[in-house]
Amino acid sequence: MLFIAAQNVDPFSFSTQTWTHITGISQAISLTSSSKVLVSVSSMASGASGIMYRIDRGGTVIGTGTAAGSRPLVTWGATDGLGGQNAESVSFEWLDTHGTSGSVTYKIQVRCQTTNPAAVHFLNRQVTDSDNSFYPRGVTVMTLTEIGA
Repeated sequence: MLFIAAQNVDPFSFSTQTWTHITGISQAISLTSSSKVLVSVSSMASGASGIMYRIDRGGTVIGTGTAAGSRPLVTWGATDGLGGQNAESVSFEWLDTHGTSGSVTYKIQVRCQTTNPAAVHFLNRQVTDSDNSFYPRGVTVMTLTEIGA
């Protein structure tokens, strides 16, 4: 069994409905065709509306819900109205049966739920980021665990 991780401790901001890779959250793992990968993600999120997450495996989005009309396909979505002084702890996992061997790179993408371009969202910090004990800083981590190698 192999464990590897990618992490980002710096604040990360985004304000668009376009899928964006989280800086620093990209990790390659060398696999055999019979192994599976458990992708585990943990993050601190805040913003004016919901935040959506999905997993990118080598340019292919995996671990999403079923397509239905124009609804976005996500692995996980934070609740609407994170707003202002509050931050949420976000975590999700996906067991990937990739069916390939060799090196595979996993990344995490995020996007805003709102269409308001002025609504900025943050990872690893709250919307308000004043220098006092009320406004913590967090971390985003993706861990890859090879299973069945």
